[in-house]
Amino acid sequence: MLTVHVSQMRNGDGDIVVAAIGNLINRTADNLWRSLHTVIEQRPVRLLVDLGGLDAMSSVGERLLIEAARMARSHGVALAIYPGTETLRRRFAENGFDRLVPVLPLQGDWCSPGAAE
Repeated sequence: MLTVHVSQMRNGDGDIVVAAIGNLINRTADNLWRSLHTVIEQRPVRLLVDLGGLDAMSSVGERLLIEAARMARSHGVALAIYPGTETLRRRFAENGFDRLVPVLPLQGDWCSPGAAE
């Protein structure tokens, strides 16, 4: 199962956070894709995909995120990924994913409690 939450950052810039919680695998990927597609079509300045709530992610999830990043670029939206765990951050670095899609560090002001509403 995969739950997706969409929220707006309280930074006044209209940044959007899409948080995925659960398992991002073949049978659940469409749920995240629909949310990302809808948000990208709204053309926010920045879109953050928060993967901190994932329990598992298959290669299908990586391909979906690469496609979402391409779509975001074509719509003038800056998309970045928050990996949520050191394991996922390391996986992105080892397979070159972080050269295709911006991956944020595990620490940052945006992820502090109350950053999203």
